[in-house]
Amino acid sequence: MDAHELSPQRLEDEKLETTSAGTNSSDIDPVAERRLLRKLDWYLLPLFTLLYCTAFIDKISIGNAKIAGIENDLRLTGLDLNIALTVFYIFFLVAEVPSNLALKRFGSGWLSAMTTIFGLISIGTAFVTSFAGILVTRALLGIAEACSLSGFVYLLSRYYRRSELVLRVGIFFGLSPGLGGAFGGLLASGLLTVCILPAWILNSFTHTSFEEGIITTGIGLMCFVVLPTDPQYTRMFTEEERKLALARIDADQNTETKGRTEKASFALVLRSFNFSTTLCAICFALLNVTFQGLSLFMPTVVASCGFSDYAD
Repeated sequence: MDAHELSPQRLEDEKLETTSAGTNSSDIDPVAERRLLRKLDWYLLPLFTLLYCTAFIDKISIGNAKIAGIENDLRLTGLDLNIALTVFYIFFLVAEVPSNLALKRFGSGWLSAMTTIFGLISIGTAFVTSFAGILVTRALLGIAEACSLSGFVYLLSRYYRRSELVLRVGIFFGLSPGLGGAFGGLLASGLLTVCILPAWILNSFTHTSFEEGIITTGIGLMCFVVLPTDPQYTRMFTEEERKLALARIDADQNTETKGRTEKASFALVLRSFNFSTTLCAICFALLNVTFQGLSLFMPTVVASCGFSDYAD
């Protein structure tokens, strides 16, 4: 992580040198603000799109593994594979709130660590030899990816006003699954024809998990350096840009924050269960019933239509 960055929790325990007392929107130079927004957009959005795209590809790679022979190699029968798919979401759901509270406590280093870990878990998936093994790796993958989407939204909220945030979330959340779905199959098709380890070490379906895991792990390690935590400490800003970034966030709050974040607590979690949040969560869950199922089973659907498993 950036050597000059500290976790958001640290901001609660110290007095910041840069404050934005009494800031309102009329005090902010609109030209400088537009320039800062362009800088944020070109730095943060491509980075978060890449991160979520890798998480999405790792999550759905088991769909490509199915047509590559995972059921035969692991001697899966009946609903075994469907159970393995479901286990991911159970552990994802259980770990999501604790993982995001940890992100709030430890900052972007937590997200970088989780990205690295789910890359390593993807590598480990390449060496499973049984139904129990695939259950364990899918469960661990769900835990590691639990703070991905919501964590990205939280980090973006440290830089953008509420009125700006919806468009930015829409950009990276719309692009990432689309790119992952468009190129994930092509990437898997190419990787299935290339094996960097002997066949007696890797099963026929595991080349993709192994090689995609290496890519994700590398990106996760890179994030320790390039992923910013808070405007107060990130090195991507000049001193003037840092003051402006804090002033923008303060101007968007009902009360002055001076760059501080609210302390993570269980009471904060309970307060989130208001009508608007609950309604949005239900709508998002219903949307994902179709979207996630289609993402996981699309390779099987395509293969059942008579198309070959690999690109000629």
